[in-house]
Amino acid sequence: MDEITPDFPFKATPKAAPPTFKIDHDCGVKITTSPAINNPPLPADGPGNETFSNGLLISLLILVPTCTAWKLGGGFKTTVFLALITTLPILIVFWTIASSTSPRTNDRVKCPGLPVEHYLTFHKEQDRAKYRGRNKVPMETFMRKYFDGDADFNGDVLEVLEYRHDWASFRFTWELFRFIIVNFATDVLVHSRSQDEDQVREHYDRGDDFYAWFLGPRMVYTSGIISDVTKEESLEQLQDNKLAIVCEKIALKPGETLLDIGCGWGTLAKFASVNYGAKVTGITLGRNQTKWGNETLRRAGVTDSQIHCMDYRDMPKAKYDKITCLEMAEHVGIFKITNFLRQCRDMLEDDGVMHLQIAGIRQAWQYEDLVWGLFMNKYVFPGADASTPLAYYIGFCERAGWEVKSVDTIGVHYSATIWRWYRNWLANEADVTAKYGLRWFKIWKYFLASATISSRQGSATCYQITLVKNINSVHRIDGVATQFALSTALEARLLLARGYVARIRNEAKIKQHGGRAPQYGGRLPLGLSFLVDFRNAVTNDETLKFWNDTFMRLCKSHDSPYTAETTIAGQRIIITADQENVKAILATQFDDFGKGKKFRDDWVDMLGHSIFNSDGQEWHEARTRLRPVFNRERISDLECFERHVQNLLPLLDTDGQAVDIKDLFLRFTLDVSADFTLGVGLDTLKRPLNKFAESFERLRHWKIQRERFKPFKFLVPRSRYQADLDYIESFMDPIIMETVNQIKAEEAGETPHKKDAAFNLLRASAEVSTDRRFLRDELITALFAGRDNTAMAFTWMLYELARHPDVVSDLRREIVAQIGLNSEPGYKTLKDMKILSNIINETLRLYPPVPLNTRACLKDTSLPRGGGPLGNDPIGVLKGTGIIYSNHLLRQYNLLITSV
Repeated sequence: MDEITPDFPFKATPKAAPPTFKIDHDCGVKITTSPAINNPPLPADGPGNETFSNGLLISLLILVPTCTAWKLGGGFKTTVFLALITTLPILIVFWTIASSTSPRTNDRVKCPGLPVEHYLTFHKEQDRAKYRGRNKVPMETFMRKYFDGDADFNGDVLEVLEYRHDWASFRFTWELFRFIIVNFATDVLVHSRSQDEDQVREHYDRGDDFYAWFLGPRMVYTSGIISDVTKEESLEQLQDNKLAIVCEKIALKPGETLLDIGCGWGTLAKFASVNYGAKVTGITLGRNQTKWGNETLRRAGVTDSQIHCMDYRDMPKAKYDKITCLEMAEHVGIFKITNFLRQCRDMLEDDGVMHLQIAGIRQAWQYEDLVWGLFMNKYVFPGADASTPLAYYIGFCERAGWEVKSVDTIGVHYSATIWRWYRNWLANEADVTAKYGLRWFKIWKYFLASATISSRQGSATCYQITLVKNINSVHRIDGVATQFALSTALEARLLLARGYVARIRNEAKIKQHGGRAPQYGGRLPLGLSFLVDFRNAVTNDETLKFWNDTFMRLCKSHDSPYTAETTIAGQRIIITADQENVKAILATQFDDFGKGKKFRDDWVDMLGHSIFNSDGQEWHEARTRLRPVFNRERISDLECFERHVQNLLPLLDTDGQAVDIKDLFLRFTLDVSADFTLGVGLDTLKRPLNKFAESFERLRHWKIQRERFKPFKFLVPRSRYQADLDYIESFMDPIIMETVNQIKAEEAGETPHKKDAAFNLLRASAEVSTDRRFLRDELITALFAGRDNTAMAFTWMLYELARHPDVVSDLRREIVAQIGLNSEPGYKTLKDMKILSNIINETLRLYPPVPLNTRACLKDTSLPRGGGPLGNDPIGVLKGTGIIYSNHLLRQYNLLITSV
């Protein structure tokens, strides 16, 4: 009755050990391996129903009592009496002879022909004398001796069992007949309430730890599903595949009621509740399972689902949208399963779906299959009948009023699942033996090893049967979308279920961290309405109005009406101008947000791994490298700016003619950036037609268009992009190489250090690192940052000064007072000029150089405001969520406006 807690020390499934037995000859059949589950190394077939004569058996059952009665001179009553007393002996003798003498069905597989003692060790002298050489031991006899400690495998149990046809026979023994007559027949036929309760609880309430040691953290005691045979999926992946496929086959939807009969530890109940939003009622006879399942649901925050400890015959007469029964019906018994299926039918809504997963056996049986099935009933699942062929199950379902929608045979999937259980069991041998004894450990080791083989080769198997009511009113057309075989269900699981399940799971995570902001809707699919509206606003120079109108429309009832969200092609995007949210993104929660992988991948060809295109530790390392470059003494050198101002001033003297000031400032800042960064003179103010400037502008424009069209950026034509990028790099590379070589020569003492050399970013960066890729990335980033942003600030500042002559007068007086008309400004002087500083700050507030910026969420977190009925609650933001924040609108808040 031992229970386990959530912190139970589950072990990862060990890797399979390499084989120790080797076959040094061709066995006559194809041998293959797969990471999912290996094919058998010796796939031999034994004798079975092909050589078993039902006609001969029936003849004996009739002729023996009839002939004996005739010989004794008796009549009909004597014949009947003799039939009653001879039937059982005839059956025993016939089955014994048939199972002992029948030839193998398929003799293509050549067994190694090694002696029994090569595979097995018997500890009693009489057994060693009896079972040696080619005198094979009956499998049922060996099982008993192995469990009792009188025999052992010479090596890994699973591996030795692979060669069982070389050392074991599958004839029926007297002990097997005794079990069939005394135990099996009554257990399978009766299935009373008390019997089922005793058998199920004796098995499943043995202790949660007993099952945890091989089931692993999912605690699922049913077959998983392989989704990719080319890799070894974990046990947890197999079970998750199965759970999702079951939910997909029944087309489970949020809010639907699901009855899970034989729910075990409630894993499907939790999965369907958390990932599909279903309300689940689970039924099990296991007390431990009930407690575990309910506690698991509560820990997951599920309040609408519950596990009940009860017999299936006591289930409340309610109606459910969907019903699942995974490998529980075997415990019902073949004589009661039709009534059970009728009970399920009566509890299902007319348009509901039932999923029945049930273990069985192949109809074309071999004696090996029967011996294995009886072992299972004797040692592992008393009272359960997993020896029923598929045709029988289909008949049971149809007689109970069901229509079979689809059937999948998943025996090999079960083998892959049990193979992982087996390895888990071996990994926990010490714990199992210490708690439950060596005998229990050996029984389960044999069970898991033999079940791996039986389910892989088809002896035992498992079926997934999807059922709907066979009534006229069922809307069968609605079920076509989920009328698929297993492979298609796997595709649906991977393509549809993953997306759907991910959405449900993400919704729960979002709620856990806060909530959602108001949603930007629209008529167009895939979030295209937002893209179209935003694009139109940009085209019409109404971006600020677009953002303001959007927030006012979506958040008009909010106290903090500056956060909303949209979804574009499945990508959630938060749009905000809320000062608290922007503060969190850029400061208080800085490590939670960054450029994001998509941004870095988009810009890596141009910006490389520069500080502008880095996150996390990479960003901190880049910042550390560059910190010495930007000391005050270096960046306060204004000679570079003065040189290019002298080139700019003559272009402004046009005798009253209009000047395209934006173009002049773009050329001016490019000249300054190139001089400051590379120490070269582009002189675009003097020579506007400059190839570097043209390539630079096309690169910038292409990148900006790509950003605006996300996630449909592939629609932006690439045109001359690569050629322009190659030209920029070819222009910069010789300059970088010359500087690097000069630095190296100075460090080697080959040339004197140029202490008085004019400052440029290239030389300063090369003194930190001579890595050419680092220099190229940081310098091209500086070029981009230094041109547009500064040019736009200058343009808007001059525009506003032209509109405010009184401010110009105040500024002129400050310049005269602080600098004079014939002196050059210095760093400290500029810093002390309050009016100039306020003009710059107000320009940046009204016309931020980067009016919109983006970030990506780097881990599941929250933003302070935007959720709840008044917008004052946090919103949940999951890893990978895109964020657009409007500097422009943020700085228009009345509360932030300060006077110049």
